[in-house]
Amino acid sequence: MFAAVSEDGFSLDYASNYLRKNYDIVLAAISNEGTALYYAAKHLRSNFQIVLAAVSRNGLALQFAVDFVRANFQIVLAAVSNDGLALEYADKALQANYEIANNEYALEFAAEVIKDDEKVIAEFIYGTQEQQHIILRFASQRIRSHPEILESQRGNKIKGSVVE
Repeated sequence: MFAAVSEDGFSLDYASNYLRKNYDIVLAAISNEGTALYYAAKHLRSNFQIVLAAVSRNGLALQFAVDFVRANFQIVLAAVSNDGLALEYADKALQANYEIANNEYALEFAAEVIKDDEKVIAEFIYGTQEQQHIILRFASQRIRSHPEILESQRGNKIKGSVVE
C-alpha cells in the first residue's frame, strides 16, 4: 500500500481504516497529493506535521484539517502561500490577518477589514493587470472608488473597471 499511495495519493481512498490511521502511509499519500488528507483518519487530520505537509503540497487541503488546525497561523500561512483560495477554509480570525491574507487570490475570502485596507491600493497600483482585476473584484467599494485607483484605471483602461 505504501508504494501505491506514494505514486497516487488518492489510493488512500481504497486503504483500510487501519492504514488510514498509519502516519507513514498518510504522509506518503499527502506527499503525492495534499488533498488526499480527506481520506486520513481524524487524528492525523489534526496532526501538525501531516497537515503542514498536505497544505504545502496543495493549499486547498486545509479544508480537510480539523477546525482547531485551521486556526494555526503557520498552517494557514503555508496553505495560503500555496493557494490563496485556501483562505476560505481558515479560521475567521486568520482571515483578518494581513500577513496571511496579503495575496490577491486570498482577497475574495479575506475579512472586510483587509478588503478595506489602504495597502490594497498600493498592491493595485504596482500589481500586474491580473492582480488589478482581482483586486477590483474583491476590494471594498471605498477602495475601488479611491482616486488613485480610479486614475490608474483611466490610464490603463482596465476592461470591466469601475470607470467604464
